[in-house]
Amino acid sequence: MVGNPNLQQAYNHRGVLRYIYANTKNNNSFTANASFNVIDNYISTDVVNDKGITNTTYINLNGYRNFSGLLVYSFPVKFIKSNFNITTNYNYGKTPSKYNGVIGFVTRNTFGGGAVLSSNVSEFVDFTLNYDINYTQTTSTLNNASAGQNYLQQSPGANLNLLSRSGWFFNTNVSYQNYKLENAEGVEYTLWNAAIGKKFLAKKQAELKLSVFDILKQNNSFSQTLNNFNLIQTTTTRVLQQYFMLTFTYSLRNFGKANTSSQRSEERGDWRGGQGTGGGMPGGGGGRPGGGPMF
Repeated sequence: MVGNPNLQQAYNHRGVLRYIYANTKNNNSFTANASFNVIDNYISTDVVNDKGITNTTYINLNGYRNFSGLLVYSFPVKFIKSNFNITTNYNYGKTPSKYNGVIGFVTRNTFGGGAVLSSNVSEFVDFTLNYDINYTQTTSTLNNASAGQNYLQQSPGANLNLLSRSGWFFNTNVSYQNYKLENAEGVEYTLWNAAIGKKFLAKKQAELKLSVFDILKQNNSFSQTLNNFNLIQTTTTRVLQQYFMLTFTYSLRNFGKANTSSQRSEERGDWRGGQGTGGGMPGGGGGRPGGGPMF
């Protein structure tokens, strides 16, 4: 790989539109977001393959485009004292590159959506159910043989937090990742964590908690990278497997004030961390919750 001292400055043009509607009477809301991104003098790769020897440098190219849209509708589910969110999203990307003197483009279209049911029952009961799905289609003018590099990702999950008046609490979360390439073997795994503990002393300012990470011993971490020739490279890294942890916490905050929503969440002993230690795809803590491919 060789640098290019003659590279010019890239210029990024961005635009964002947002519309929000909220009905305070019915507690319904609707949000629409749209954004675009155009880059002049985009810094890309210039690859020359001569008799099996590959030389790579960097070059300024025009033609980079990205557009994304998101719709979110939220409404209450009164009989279980919860809120329900429905989302749908779309993303279009076009990235230029150069190979053996020919300039080409990788184009990606991603269609997706999801749903989240989040409770508001009481300070003693809290749960969340979520499901996300995304389908991406990719094409390349430089590598027609890779036209089938389309993939589907599904990510359901659930969280449950319980707190008793005496200070005992239990929380658990589970997330499932399913990543499937067309005409290729997919990857799937489930990550399940749980914790149990007790809050004590006069104002419950002390906490003793026993946590277990990766109950099913399936934690995994890998990243998926789509390069400028529409080829997907998979990188797998070693991650921490199942472990147990005993923690003691003593809070010095002022317990005389009324509980805020964030304080109530803490008092339930919510387990929000420990989603993995790796990168983008399942098992990692990167990208979206429970992991997701990075493209």
